[in-house]
Amino acid sequence: MAEEERTALAIVTIDPEGRLSEGLEKHLEALSEWSFSGNFSRWEGCSTWVAQQNPAAALLDLDANWEKALEAAAEITRFSPGTALLGASEKAKEAGGDWLLRAVRSGVRDFVKLPLDEGELREALFRVEQGRGGVRRSSGRVVTLFSAKGGCGLTTLAVNLGIILAKDREKKVALIDLDLEMGDASFLMNLSPSLTVADLADGAHPAGPDDIKRALLTHVSGAQVLARPQQIAQAERVSEEGVDGVIRAMRTLFDFVLIDAPHNFSPVTLRALDSADAILLVTLPYLSSIMDTKRTVEVFRSLGYEKRLLVVVNRKGRDDDVGTEDIKKALDLPVFISLPEDYREVTKASNRGLSLWECAPRAEITQGLLNLGKMLTLTDEEKPKRKRKFGFF
Repeated sequence: MAEEERTALAIVTIDPEGRLSEGLEKHLEALSEWSFSGNFSRWEGCSTWVAQQNPAAALLDLDANWEKALEAAAEITRFSPGTALLGASEKAKEAGGDWLLRAVRSGVRDFVKLPLDEGELREALFRVEQGRGGVRRSSGRVVTLFSAKGGCGLTTLAVNLGIILAKDREKKVALIDLDLEMGDASFLMNLSPSLTVADLADGAHPAGPDDIKRALLTHVSGAQVLARPQQIAQAERVSEEGVDGVIRAMRTLFDFVLIDAPHNFSPVTLRALDSADAILLVTLPYLSSIMDTKRTVEVFRSLGYEKRLLVVVNRKGRDDDVGTEDIKKALDLPVFISLPEDYREVTKASNRGLSLWECAPRAEITQGLLNLGKMLTLTDEEKPKRKRKFGFF
């Protein structure tokens, strides 16, 4: 018993209207990993109080006062960077992208709905534990691909990387197309879905391994894909809880689960980023793209993602005005790999419904993707000792 008390993670509430603490205490009775450590009933002074308590997580009632809640979140983040902030709201599900982005920039790490639901709260606290390294992951590795805006070749990269991991590295690989409205991963793989992520991730019924196997499409390489909804209206059926369950189940089935993420900070996107063992942050060697990526890095740092970020520079030309060192300085992050510009081969492969592995195995872009696949599958023992200041590319 003494060991459990010593290792339990503390959570506090910022609850001016008294809607959180009682329900939270009740739900925590079933969670031995967590303990309720107190409530603060004012926005003013709450950051100092949280800093003194130094809990693993703090739950804020966003609906009590939206503006003051965000101000408090920013202050808590500044004074207690080790405390994960969870926002509670009746409106979180329907919130627009700007609303969520403001909350994320203020330091809110995750969202739960009001009134509190034990299952949803459990999932949110589980993600906090993951971020602290307190939860042992299943064997499969989740890699989420993200870019600040469209047009960076994210889906082409995800599809071809998945095929190369399956063929060249002989891994069991699945790709989840989470670009729910305009994703085209299955199209690039020349596959026609009958079941999609909308059928598995509505949150009403947890998706089991058999459900997932029925929905997956298999490419000739052996790589499999869970397609985006067939109709745009069906995207509304996809919930963040459903996506989280799908990712967890697929982690047990595959060596690698690649996620083609949308270019926003919606709850679904945050789940894909939270679940990732590595985040491939894709940018282009253009100033506008780098500036957008820099803003994204700032948000990712506030969410605690920095140690998992791997910067990928796509479409790198030999005569680009912006060099790798410039990108490193702008982002204050090393460049994991640069992939060469090869518009001709990429377009030819896409128009033929083939992968670069099949269509242009000797092309520079294919060789770059082979190197990326190798770098992602190296064990700690196999990774080269970095002698150069800025690592390997």
